[in-house]
Amino acid sequence: MELGTIDFEILFGAEIGSLPAEVEWLINECDFSYRELSITESDSIILSILKTLDSDILPVSGKERKNQWEKGWSENLQNFVDNQFDIAELSPKYYRPNNILRLDGRYIKSNSTTFEFDFFRMFRLWVCHKYIGDVDAIFEFGCGSGCNLPVLVDLFPKKELHGLDWAQSSVDIVNKMRSEYGWKMTGHLFDLFTPDYSLEVDCNSVFLTFGALEQLGSNYKAFVDFILDKQPALCINVEPLYELYSPDKLLDYLAMRYHKKRGYLDNFLLYLESLEEQGKVQFIDINRMYFGGLYQDGWSRVVWCPKRGNND
Repeated sequence: MELGTIDFEILFGAEIGSLPAEVEWLINECDFSYRELSITESDSIILSILKTLDSDILPVSGKERKNQWEKGWSENLQNFVDNQFDIAELSPKYYRPNNILRLDGRYIKSNSTTFEFDFFRMFRLWVCHKYIGDVDAIFEFGCGSGCNLPVLVDLFPKKELHGLDWAQSSVDIVNKMRSEYGWKMTGHLFDLFTPDYSLEVDCNSVFLTFGALEQLGSNYKAFVDFILDKQPALCINVEPLYELYSPDKLLDYLAMRYHKKRGYLDNFLLYLESLEEQGKVQFIDINRMYFGGLYQDGWSRVVWCPKRGNND
């Protein structure tokens, strides 16, 4: 079997026939073929996941892991420099070759070991096309290896780009890209746990995260307060959203257990909903992505904005 254009449109929650040409080109360039698993194969995978969830081998997200992220991005930085600033060296190391994936509530086996990262590349392109319009600046919080910024440069060469992360190596990657390629981007040290209000933000800006807020667990309110204070035009959060899982479905239940075990975002969507009821924020889009890696569907999204004048 193989995922085609219509399949991706359904997964994205997009209108049929609405994918940009660049996205369709990438779909055709990548190998999105796969096969269904037998019952025995699926049972074996589920059993191994349950054993992992019952063990103590999964690290818990939080402030204590800053050094690990610093080390990870420093490896990307060193490879980037050693390989003549090859953008391909910015691919995060957590995208490991893997054939077992989640799709529409079942496990599949892909023919390509880069299926998941290729899917993300295509989805990222679609998200940027879909939501980022006539704004002056884009702020990616938790930009990590910086791999998303070259895509943003290509799509929006005239916009100011800002890559923000709490790891100095991440900031160095962003500034290396600026100095080597002359791109209109700046790296900033920024801790999502303790936001820096001295950061200058144009009101016609987009705040963007790809799997960064998940690391905050229940400690996201300080960053949300920062957003309400800065009042960007739009916030795009592509994250694993616990509230969109169904505990009555097996793979969702496993993802919920994994989410809790890792200490990922805790009721973030419910908190935004409470702010909406108070008239402080407005939702633009909420979408559950029925695709992911072995443990979770990590690319659901909530698109929202602060209501101007409601930052008390």
